[in-house]
Amino acid sequence: MNERFIEWLLTEKFFGRRKIIRTPAKVAAAYGIGYGVSEASKIIIPTGEKFGDFEDIDKKTKGRLLQFSPITIAHTGGNSANHLEMSKLAGVDFVEADIRLYRGKLSVTHGDNLPPPVIDYGIRFLGLGKSVPLVAEIIEHSANNHQRLFLDLKEESPNSTDHVVKTVNKFGLSERTAYTGKWAALDRISHKTKKNGSLFYSIDNEEQLFSFMDEQTARQAQGVSLNFTLAREDVVKDLRTHGVINVFVYGADYSYEIISALEADADAIITGNLGALELWKKPSRDYFFA
Repeated sequence: MNERFIEWLLTEKFFGRRKIIRTPAKVAAAYGIGYGVSEASKIIIPTGEKFGDFEDIDKKTKGRLLQFSPITIAHTGGNSANHLEMSKLAGVDFVEADIRLYRGKLSVTHGDNLPPPVIDYGIRFLGLGKSVPLVAEIIEHSANNHQRLFLDLKEESPNSTDHVVKTVNKFGLSERTAYTGKWAALDRISHKTKKNGSLFYSIDNEEQLFSFMDEQTARQAQGVSLNFTLAREDVVKDLRTHGVINVFVYGADYSYEIISALEADADAIITGNLGALELWKKPSRDYFFA
């Protein structure tokens, strides 16, 4: 247990106005809170996510994967500094990160199972390395690593979208960043950047697929981020008939799912399976979606 954190707990205003609390009961309570933060970090922040070299890919399957040469995107690759480093070693083309409003700030996290803010503050203070990172922290780290970003915008407000674009520009990654999300966020990005080729409409289910097809006549999106359960040959062909140029597929964890998406003519694979993605490791290629 970090003694500085315990001291902070004992001297914070909710325990007393900067006066050390010395009663055994309150000291025990402080230690209990500190211990609770440490234990909560193990429960609330998942450690068993599918990211890394988690699949034993046999020689035959590797051969099938190597018949293709997709753009590679590490799903949750931007979740932490550690994930960014692992993605860099795997040689992926982009790292993906979900952007949500948390603790009143734009942060990078996947899923809605987030710790209460006070727990996250404690985790960060204790240095457990599992606190929810801010968008600026991940973007800066990516810039230092010369990595490309694929940002999934979960917040659609103009202020949130503008902040993301401003941060990307601040660290010089405007030409190395693609975005995915719904129309409201993507329309704002298009307005701010004057570019459409780096925008990918997110399609999670069949209802959204049909809705996209209806609106595509007027909007003319060039790219989609498609759930792998929809990544069938007929769907991909239909999307291209409707003017879609780039079909990126997400959610495929294992090789057989990835191969199925590639056989359906997907242009990119978004997965946490670094063992599969690193098979396509290549000399640096530039992907600028004009």
